[in-house]
Amino acid sequence: MKLEFNGHQYQVSLTDNATVKDIVANLPLKLTLKRYDDHEFPGELPFTPQKSEGTSTIKTGHLYYWDGWNSFVLNYKDMNIALYKVIELGVVDQPDELTRVLTEGSDTIPVTLTN
Repeated sequence: MKLEFNGHQYQVSLTDNATVKDIVANLPLKLTLKRYDDHEFPGELPFTPQKSEGTSTIKTGHLYYWDGWNSFVLNYKDMNIALYKVIELGVVDQPDELTRVLTEGSDTIPVTLTN
């Protein structure tokens, strides 16, 4: 999958689970992501994907799905969110570059996801 925003393009190595398969089946997607709590950019999906096993450990440059907001999420800080679980979707090919762009950029970003 490819992730594009603000003139940047990233290749994403996808996790093999039912949630990812549903999202890929609905590509291309255009989403608006908004900075939340200085560690992530969530954006609501226009459909509800199947749920897969979740994790409470989030990692820089990884993509997640959080069913609490039906959101696709870009993370730019490592964190343990022990009270919650998210479903890992994959990791971008340049996590350090993505982190820099997200940390220094706008609080709202339009994102396009394609095959």
